[in-house]
Amino acid sequence: MKGFWRIVESVTAVILLMTFLFVASTPYLANKNIDYVNNLGYEKLKEITKDKELCYYAVTGNITALNEKINIPGYKHSIVICYPNETCIGNYTKAENVILTSYVIAGCEGYDPLEIKLYMW
Repeated sequence: MKGFWRIVESVTAVILLMTFLFVASTPYLANKNIDYVNNLGYEKLKEITKDKELCYYAVTGNITALNEKINIPGYKHSIVICYPNETCIGNYTKAENVILTSYVIAGCEGYDPLEIKLYMW
C-alpha cells in the first residue's frame, strides 16, 4: 500500500508543478503576442514609407487612403495623424486591448515632422 500512496503523491506533485509553470508563463506568452502585433504594424507603416505614399497621405491628411493600404489579418485598425502644433486628425478607437504603433516621419519636401499612430485591436 505504501507504493500506491507514493505514486499518488508523485502524480499530485507533478500536476501542481505543471500548473504553477503554466500560470507563471502565461503573462510572458501574452506579451510576446503584443510585441509581434506592434512590430507588424510598424513594418506595415515602414513598407508604405518606401513608396513615398505615407508621406504624401500624411501631409494631405488622407486617412482613408492610409487605412486602405494597411491590412493586418485578424485585427481591426484606425489611423491618427498628429502635426507639430499638436492637432491630430483621425479616428480614435474606444475598443479594449488596443495596441498602439507610433511612426514619425520628418516630412516630404523639407523638415515638417509628423507622427502617424496606428491603433490595432
